[in-house]
Amino acid sequence: MPFQVDPSLLDPSTFDVYNQLGISLDDFRELLSQASPDPVTGEIGPEQIASVMIRNFNNPLVQKVGQIAQKAMKERAEEHDPDFNDFDFESLASTTPTNVAGGSMWYISLERFAFANPAGDLIKDDIAPTVPGAQPVFFLNCEHEGIIRLMEQVTGLPNSQQILRFIKRAMVTPVPGLHPCLPRHLQITMKLTQHRPYLQPFLDSLPAPFTWDIDTREVAQMTRDAIDNRMQERRSQYLAAAEAAKAEGNRAFNRQDRQMALGKYKEAIDRAWDAASLRPDTEDRLAAHRLMAVCHANRAATHLLPGEDADFSKALADSQDAEKYDPDYAKGYYRQAKALEALGDVLQAQESLRRALSRPALSGDKTLLSLLNELDVQID
Repeated sequence: MPFQVDPSLLDPSTFDVYNQLGISLDDFRELLSQASPDPVTGEIGPEQIASVMIRNFNNPLVQKVGQIAQKAMKERAEEHDPDFNDFDFESLASTTPTNVAGGSMWYISLERFAFANPAGDLIKDDIAPTVPGAQPVFFLNCEHEGIIRLMEQVTGLPNSQQILRFIKRAMVTPVPGLHPCLPRHLQITMKLTQHRPYLQPFLDSLPAPFTWDIDTREVAQMTRDAIDNRMQERRSQYLAAAEAAKAEGNRAFNRQDRQMALGKYKEAIDRAWDAASLRPDTEDRLAAHRLMAVCHANRAATHLLPGEDADFSKALADSQDAEKYDPDYAKGYYRQAKALEALGDVLQAQESLRRALSRPALSGDKTLLSLLNELDVQID
């Protein structure tokens, strides 16, 4: 059954953004079919599409869309002079969100990434002092609520002109999937304080309700705390949405509704992945990874349900992902062994169980031992 777009789930700007990028409606629909609605707004918008692209960067469709988007973004940037002096930034005033809590505060940061030799090749920190002409490599980042709006690699410390150009690009030509707009507030890291005189004329010229500031130490901590608190709130929302989707998937599995269960487990995995991507603390990261392991294992069990739609290869892939996200989750190995058995590879099924039983947390697991004994009988 072909995927049907429900317009009520879409952020109204989403179609416009991808249409402007030259992405076909069929490709857009297929990409959209892999996205789950935002757990708060219930909409599928550019951030949800960007999340799909990050999670599935090896997918041929995602690579195709990414290439088209990068080409279109480059062409769009080339419509302006390099410093965007010909662009009417006041035209973006109507796009400025009015609710600061709605993701409208952007943060400009500068982080050292690595070192590069004179040819531009990245080198390790420990050998940089021995390489003549080695320079530090930095990333300029513009983010809001953990979503990267623009990232640019710079060799050596950026100068004032580069920083201003980066800010303008973040507004006019952000990463594919995000549309041109102004933030409600732009906060700039204190590492760039020396560039205030150069940035100020442009930033002061932008129309209200836009505001901006450069961190002091106190403001930097307050800004980071505000961002962390907001991301903690979003992580909690994503994890709650993942748990709810998992519960729906379990109910569908229990009534043998394969397609419904697969869809709900995918939604749960997506939401848990989103939570794990928002700079979680150790507790939230482990919770998200455990939940992803459970849902991958449950989806493997769904693929193993009897019927003409059973897919043992997909069951194996999901159970391997379950092991990756939680190496101490017994059902991940159990479903992996059952998938391998169904595929006729009993020796590898045994190996997966022995690998599980070698882990201290699983060494005495009776279910895994019982299945291993059953497989041993088959070999005999």
